This record gives sequence, C-alpha cells and structure tokens, in this order.
Amino acid sequence: FTDIFPDTSEYTDKYPDSPLSPVGHDQVQQLNSMIRDLKEGKEEAKETLSSESDDQDDSFLNDLDLVVVSPLTRALQTLEIGLYQHIQERKVPIMALPLATERVYLVS
Repeated sequence: FTDIFPDTSEYTDKYPDSPLSPVGHDQVQQLNSMIRDLKEGKEEAKETLSSESDDQDDSFLNDLDLVVVSPLTRALQTLEIGLYQHIQERKVPIMALPLATERVYLVS
C-alpha cells in the first residue's frame, strides 16, 4: 500500500496541499518573534518559554545540526517564516523529507 498518488485531479482535488491558515500564519509570526526576543535576551520571551520548557534561552539554535521538514506547503511556510532567518547564518542544512508528511490512506 502506498500513499503516493498520481498527480491527477481525482487525487489532488481530494487531498490538497494547503497553505498556512490565517491563524497558523499568526502563530508562526509569534514563533519568529519569540525566537528573536530570546536571541535578544528579552525577559518576556524567557518567562513565556519557562512555563513551557526548561530551556530559557536561544541555545537550542546552536544545537541544530539538521532541520527536517515536511514538503507540504504549510510546513515549508512555517520553517521559512518562523525559523529560517534565525538559522541561516549558521548554514544549518534543511531537508524536505516526504516521509515527514502526514499520511492519508484511501480505504475502500
């Protein structure tokens, strides 16, 4: 069984590759702002993050060796808008991996 379908309207109309929704776009902008604020050492970002994680600074960016992302449009937009500008100076390799997409199976 495979989840790779022919590029015909029979399948592309049923399973569109959707972009970020307006809410998703707002969320990824917030992610970008939070990472920027962490890099600048702003306390508000540290406080927000401390309620969600033990990491309270941007050191996780320095630990990235590879970013793997789904090739779906909304995932690529999330990477581009939310994270890319924060990792581009380090030239972290980015791999769009089809296996990272969600699976949609046709069951008859």
